[in-house]
Amino acid sequence: MYEKCLDHFIQIITDVVLKDNCIPKNYYEAKKLVLSLGLKAQNIYCCIDRCMLYYKADDQLTKCKLCHRSRFLPHKGSTRRHRSVPAKRMFYLPITPRLQRLYASMDLTTCCKQKKCCLLHGQCEA
Repeated sequence: MYEKCLDHFIQIITDVVLKDNCIPKNYYEAKKLVLSLGLKAQNIYCCIDRCMLYYKADDQLTKCKLCHRSRFLPHKGSTRRHRSVPAKRMFYLPITPRLQRLYASMDLTTCCKQKKCCLLHGQCEA
């Protein structure tokens, strides 16, 4: 479902922009591009009522500390072959690797430093 939605969205964008663009053609190519950048996302499970995160010390809990609701969705049918499915999750995108990648280029770093200097002293042309 998610892949089809993203494929449709990419198709809409591709129809609007110029033909010589760098937009991935589908979900698979977009995912491959993001994985090649090396910027990982971390899944963190949440309470269904958004009371708490099951993170670090609370990672092994099966019920919320505040509202006492289950961390996982109830199983349908036999429970022997199915793994527990979290009721809600979020994606944490660590900022440090993204900033390291942003400032890896010396040209960009110099430009950002000059822009900050210009903004501080009020002499910016742009």
